[in-house]
Amino acid sequence: MKRGLMITVLIMFVLFLAGCGVNRTISVTSGANDYVGKDYEDVEKELSGLGFLNITASGLQDLDSSSDSQQGVVTAITIADLNNFNAGDSFPSIVPIIINYHSVKEINPPSAGDDIQKQDHTILADLFKNAGFKNVKTEEVEDLNPDLYDEEFRNEVIIDGHSSFSKIDTFPIDSEVKVICHKPYKKYTVSIHADCRGNLLFDKYDVNISVGNEAVKRLPHGESADYEYKLKKGKYTITFTDAEDSSVERKEEIDVYSDMKVGYKLSCNSSSIDVNTEYTERDIELEKGQIQMSEGSSDFSGNYIEVIDKLKGIGFNNIKIKPIYDIYFGVFAKEGDTSSVSINGNKDFKRGDIFSSQDEVIVAYHSSYTNDPEYIAGQMIQAQEAAEQAAAEEASKAEKDRLEALKGKTVAEAIKTVGEMGYTAKYKNRVGTDMTPYAEEYGDCKVTKVDVSSQNKSVDVYFITAQEEADMEVREKLEAKLDLTAAWQCVDRHGKNVYPYGFKLHYLGRLNEAVDENTWFLRAECTIENAFGNKRKGICDATVTGTTDHPLVVSFECY
Repeated sequence: MKRGLMITVLIMFVLFLAGCGVNRTISVTSGANDYVGKDYEDVEKELSGLGFLNITASGLQDLDSSSDSQQGVVTAITIADLNNFNAGDSFPSIVPIIINYHSVKEINPPSAGDDIQKQDHTILADLFKNAGFKNVKTEEVEDLNPDLYDEEFRNEVIIDGHSSFSKIDTFPIDSEVKVICHKPYKKYTVSIHADCRGNLLFDKYDVNISVGNEAVKRLPHGESADYEYKLKKGKYTITFTDAEDSSVERKEEIDVYSDMKVGYKLSCNSSSIDVNTEYTERDIELEKGQIQMSEGSSDFSGNYIEVIDKLKGIGFNNIKIKPIYDIYFGVFAKEGDTSSVSINGNKDFKRGDIFSSQDEVIVAYHSSYTNDPEYIAGQMIQAQEAAEQAAAEEASKAEKDRLEALKGKTVAEAIKTVGEMGYTAKYKNRVGTDMTPYAEEYGDCKVTKVDVSSQNKSVDVYFITAQEEADMEVREKLEAKLDLTAAWQCVDRHGKNVYPYGFKLHYLGRLNEAVDENTWFLRAECTIENAFGNKRKGICDATVTGTTDHPLVVSFECY
């Protein structure tokens, strides 16, 4: 009955539109079976492009995951209730077309977006899981300001990015559901002591002190003050600024995760503010065997025995002493004065630093150099060593002179002399490569240096080939004409002209070669900066000619 009525209404509607000139006949380009297996959006687009006006896409909600390969795939299509039409069949443009396709099952949320504050967030998450949602995550965040919120918690549910929804809304069962429990964060007491050193004449300005977004405090020049803040956990920037010139400032960072006390020593200069952190003391529960220092390293002075007693009283039980034999006249220190105290290797510990009672503590103290056992032993053997050394030097001098006289002679002559004297020798080329196995092949080469070890009866003989000697002569002539330092400076100036926003040569590992008697080839790593402050590293190659007083860059390339 209802179906007949609907068809009658549809026919009347078609006739009405036809009378208005809207309806027209369109031929389909594919049959019903041809559309099955395609993406429903492509099918819908194709039919719409042909001119059909009454197209409905209907998801079957028969899949469990959006990642299923069947998502969006057409299962059936009807045109005017016909599911077996063929390509070329014609239909009115307003005829109803229904495209059925695979889609993910959709379900309703168990709670509305504004009805989630009455339950624990884990129970709330279970409600969504029990409702059928498969991708439910929970998260606890301490982000509520306790000064503004007095609730114990505040829940938030986000479904696929939507935090506002009702119980009649539907979502895919694999939607990401995030149940977030917002809680008030804890505030810690941060006490800051700032001590500004007073200047006599200049730079006697006050200092503005700001911590994060807290109110700015003004510290008068030459005075000290204490400030207290209530801050949540996190890292904060403390800014010290010239109260008269905001461009003069210094920033320090503190990590707040407990009640803490921090002390700063300030020094005002014309273009900067020097800030020294004197101590950082935290109000935390120490583990067994831990010690929090109530004083810094500079507070441990006086006789070393008194210092040791003080350290034992604090709780350290692994204390060692170290005499430093540096008293010669007794003007700057006296016997037993403490030189330094190191804890676990740290000589610059501060108030608030935490150590273990088992950490090694070394107390160093000043003592006369005459107490040094090495000095005493040295005095006893010094004369004997001097006599033995003189005898050894005299005995080896003749041999050394004879061997060093080989400089300028041929390798062949060196081989003969070394053999006669019973020395062992290594024959090395200009760059120090050991060429001993091939020494005889270089018999005509010139000896340039002889290093003699009389004690080991060994000698290193350095030689140079005729070609290398010629190259050295070219280099010497070039160095006499154009100093290498002047050449590098010329390249540096040229680079700064080419790259005005920043150019720097790195001389470590640089290379320089004499191309001829007039030209240097230079290579070095460099850093180039552009107008936006971006830096890049590269290699700079350049050739330089001219003289020391007037060097000239011939070529310049950075890559």
